Amino acid sequence: MARAIVLLCMCVALSASALRVPFGKAKPTLPPPPPEPTAPWEAPLLKAVAAPYFAYPAAIVQSRAVIESVFGTPSSTFEDNLREPAAGFLALYSPLGVLEGCLCLALAGAVALEPEDRSRVGAALAGTSIATLGALALAFATGLDPANAPALAAFAALTATTGALGIRAAGSVDDPIAMYKEDALEIIPFGTEEKPSETEITSFFYRSSTLTGILVGLSFLASPLSPIALFDTPEGPATHLMRQELGIYIVFLLAPIQAALFRAAKAGTLADATTRATNILTGLCCCLLVCDGRFQVEAGTAAFAALQPGSEFYDAVTAALGDPAAVGRAQTNTDAAFSVGFIVSCFYFYQAARAEEA
Repeated sequence: MARAIVLLCMCVALSASALRVPFGKAKPTLPPPPPEPTAPWEAPLLKAVAAPYFAYPAAIVQSRAVIESVFGTPSSTFEDNLREPAAGFLALYSPLGVLEGCLCLALAGAVALEPEDRSRVGAALAGTSIATLGALALAFATGLDPANAPALAAFAALTATTGALGIRAAGSVDDPIAMYKEDALEIIPFGTEEKPSETEITSFFYRSSTLTGILVGLSFLASPLSPIALFDTPEGPATHLMRQELGIYIVFLLAPIQAALFRAAKAGTLADATTRATNILTGLCCCLLVCDGRFQVEAGTAAFAALQPGSEFYDAVTAALGDPAAVGRAQTNTDAAFSVGFIVSCFYFYQAARAEEA
């Protein structure tokens, strides 16, 4: 009888185990470890991809040489640069390459990212790269004939690799499109219901700078003619490409970073070390961009003042502007735009210092 009872208990225990029914107090099990955010080969590749972007600011002083050697577009004289300001546009957006390199390093593990933030960083890199490849394809379709095809091919390969790594990172969440849509609605005024908070003014400034940057970037990216061109003649393919690149970097790279700072202001996390570093880097890149733009405008105005009235180029410029005094008015307008950008960069510096003191 005892043997029968033991056999019956064994059968019940085996049946409960087979059906995964808890029988008595089950031994707690540890959850499986989270998957690694990157494949073993991905972090070294991201670091290798990041390196060239940190060399972009060198184009501030070497933009003319780069444009002439890669595209064959003359950039040695004031007249060359006024008619085809490809070198000027390259110098303007080149500081933003530092931000692109930092995003690559962030994905490589330089900072700890939540899956949502990892997806946002990947989307910024993917968007910038895909838009750049599209602009490059358009340039070839409109007659671009590079003087240094291997250098341009290396640039295209770097861009494509960055875009592929960005797409991989964008899939860090189950539904990235829904998250991006929610982020877009949050940045749009009245897109979501908001509650007043102590950081309302700060977040409003970040939101305003983000939206202003998007509008400015789109004007350079999508306008048929350059918003700052003196001549109504069509641009050359290289100049159009560089102008579009300026808009692409502002819309697809700078604006998402500004939007991240806006979310940090709303969440009250501006004092985080990563957010402070983001404020400093973004402010520095914006400051370099606007200061270079200011330098270009002042140099152009001085070069125009040195021209002899009655010369062919002087007459062409005055005909395009209506009268020579319009050069000064154009400088006044651009100075106002650059002043706004400088205020934005100073605000980012201030927020980083204020958060550190707090």
